[in-house]
Amino acid sequence: MNQNLEHFLRKTADVLLKVIHFLLAADMGVMFVLMILQIVLRSFFTTSIRWSDELLRYMFMWMVFLGLPSAIYNDELTRFDLLEQKLPPNLSRWIRVIVDILCTVVLCVVMAGCFKLVPKQLNRMATTFKVPMGYIYSVLPFAGAIAIIFLLINIILRVSKNTALNKKEETAL
Repeated sequence: MNQNLEHFLRKTADVLLKVIHFLLAADMGVMFVLMILQIVLRSFFTTSIRWSDELLRYMFMWMVFLGLPSAIYNDELTRFDLLEQKLPPNLSRWIRVIVDILCTVVLCVVMAGCFKLVPKQLNRMATTFKVPMGYIYSVLPFAGAIAIIFLLINIILRVSKNTALNKKEETAL
């Protein structure tokens, strides 16, 4: 593989990962402040912010889906790797390529559904937090697209260079 292409792929993935991590940190920070505020308001003032529970639920959903690309980048998805560890490194690498291809196909199918779901939900409003549900569900195609990009980069790197985005994997293979 061309060294410039590999550098471009890794740089692109690193920038996308930083965006994901920034969004995850912002999401976690807002959730933390809102939960503390709710605890204080309920404990000391016997009142609460009416829409906070719903917003926290949607922010938790965003956190889960934004975590997917990060897990793919760091090769931290749950899987049974006992067989993979027992096989020769070259065969193990090809199993990882096949798994990445299967994950990419599944995510593409999910994304096709997301592109139908999100526009349909733009005219439906959240119950107490008056925001179109399409905005809330927009995390699905956003995180899914970045996850697919990471999977494709991993496939390219594994096939051509016997490596992956994850630096830990390079030493394991």
